[in-house]
This record gives sequence, structure tokens and C-alpha cells, in this order.
Amino acid sequence: MTDFSYYIRTIFLVFSSKFFPQPSLESIYLSKANTTRTIFVLFLTVFRPSEKKQKPVDDVSTGFFVAGAVRIELTTRGFGDLNINDSTLELGENVFSYCEDLTAVAFDSSTVEIGTYAFYDSGDDATVTFSNCGLDIDDKAFQSCGITALNISGSETVMGDNAFSYCEDLTDVIIGVGNTEIGTYSFYDCTSLENVSIAADSEDDSLSLVIDDKAFQSCSVQNVVIGRGNVELGDNAFSYCENLVGVEIKGVLLDIRDYVFYECPTELVISYNGGSYNKESIEDVK
Repeated sequence: MTDFSYYIRTIFLVFSSKFFPQPSLESIYLSKANTTRTIFVLFLTVFRPSEKKQKPVDDVSTGFFVAGAVRIELTTRGFGDLNINDSTLELGENVFSYCEDLTAVAFDSSTVEIGTYAFYDSGDDATVTFSNCGLDIDDKAFQSCGITALNISGSETVMGDNAFSYCEDLTDVIIGVGNTEIGTYSFYDCTSLENVSIAADSEDDSLSLVIDDKAFQSCSVQNVVIGRGNVELGDNAFSYCENLVGVEIKGVLLDIRDYVFYECPTELVISYNGGSYNKESIEDVK
């Protein structure tokens, strides 16, 4: 059966786009939104008459979720802040990619799935903050972004492959107490990264703290703190981190794979379970 609604939407969008110029947004704020409500809010933002008439989105055929509704609108104009509060959202592929003026991304008390390339090559000395969230960050979601700090607190976090790779301005990664999985190459070649803190203040020995293969490979990180919990370090997790001088592991090393600290400095000191190890001897712990 033919879906005539698709053709009606397409005709409407083509017609209306001739008469409404695009807005330049300074900020986007969503509160207490689930997927359905968010579409309504965003449609009000895009379609609502104002002093500057606005253009509707260009491609809703990809699906009526947040990314499908706002993707073209937001990738073609700059805006400064993205704030999402108390919401359940799915951000699709490339939804905020190439937003070069983005200065802050903040999610609070939300459940969020962030799609592939969602923020690719976005940001101007931007900060990214997640507080009390359930996070599923897909592959390459923040790849090559101009962000300087990542702060995740009180959240359950899963990062896909290359989630923050090639973020050359990123200096600090702070991940608070919560089950965390950092995927393969998640922070690969972050050449300004200095400090990494993962559940540093944890008092929960049951936390799952997983750092997958090559997660921090070729970073400039100097100091790493991993808090209490069940810690797993994948192959080459910190290999080729040529500035790494200190690693503190407060939890229990359930698994440490091969070459975790390969080609790290010889002066690297790894503190674990009351002892001090170098980059080779720590692998004997397994």
C-alpha cells in the first residue's frame, strides 16, 4: 500500500522551503521530553512564526525521531549551546555534525542514545557534560570534535568504537561513579589529553569498569586514575601513550590483556593493590 503521507510531507517541505529563510540558533533547550513530545517541541521551534520566519526541516523521511526531524536544520546553521534535561532521546547519525560554533553540550537526568557521527567535527573549545544519565554513545559520535573537556557524573555509560577519537583539543576526561565501558579506540590520538579519571571516588566494589582494546592508544595522557570496581583492561589500552607517567588502579583487576602499556615511558609507575609496577610487571598480575 502506498504511503501517501510521505509524498504529502515531501511536497509540503519543498513548497515551504521556498518561502522561509533558515534561522540562526544561539541555543537549544529541551526539558522533560520523550521521543514523541520532543518531536512536537522541535516542530514548534522550526515551524512557529516569529520575527524571523523559519524554514522547516528538509528531511523527515528518515523517521520521526529527534534526529530525523532536526538533522538538516541544525547542521546548516551555527548555535552555541545544547541543553537536554529529564528526557528520553535518540539522536541519529550526523544530527549535529559540523556545528562549528557549538560551545557547550549538557545532558542531565536523561536517557540518551547518540548516533554515529552525531557531533562529528563540531565544537569550538566546547565542553561536554552528562549528569545522572543512561548513555549509549555510538561509534564515532564525537569524532574529531573541538571539545576541551568531557565530564560524566552519576551515569551508566557505554561508548562505541572511536567515540571521541581525534579530538585534538580534549585535555580532561572525567568519568564519575557508574558502570562504564569505553570502546575500542574511543580516545585514540587525542593529542592534548592530559588527565583521565574513571570512577575515581567510587566506594562500590561491584562497579564494572571496562577499558577496551586500544581505547586510549596514542594519546598524550599523563595521569590516569581508575577507582574501585571490577576493572578490565584490553589489549593495547594505553599503548603508545608516550607522556604517561602515573596510573593508579584502586579496584580489582579482573582482567588485564597484552601490551596494555606498550611503548609507554620506562619511568611509568602503576600503583595497584598496595604495590608499584612498571609497564611490564603489571601484566604478571593476571
